[in-house]
Amino acid sequence: GTATTGRRPRRDGAPAGTAPPQGQPLRPGKRPAAAENVAAETVLRSHGFEPWHDQTGTIWLRNCPFHQLATRHPELICGMNLAFIEGLAAGLGVSRLRPALDPGPGRCCVVIGTGQPA
Repeated sequence: GTATTGRRPRRDGAPAGTAPPQGQPLRPGKRPAAAENVAAETVLRSHGFEPWHDQTGTIWLRNCPFHQLATRHPELICGMNLAFIEGLAAGLGVSRLRPALDPGPGRCCVVIGTGQPA
């Protein structure tokens, strides 16, 4: 409780400072689309990406943190970026975000669309 640790228990009743059970979203519950984009963009920035979104909500990445390697091994690095961003979306519990490979000059090969899950 707060008396001994100074931290409140998590909403799911687990002690403060503990991770959610494996396979559970980090932030469960419904959030507005704009909040989901902000959450995803914040995590992407913390991992060296430079995200921005257009008027449709699609998230584009201005850079690839692994650009040097991607120029020599694009299939490996682009596949790794896609898997990472798919895991990020799943971990945030935002199934509305749909990462896909869409290589283009001057940006990361992954684009995060906002369509509904299939």
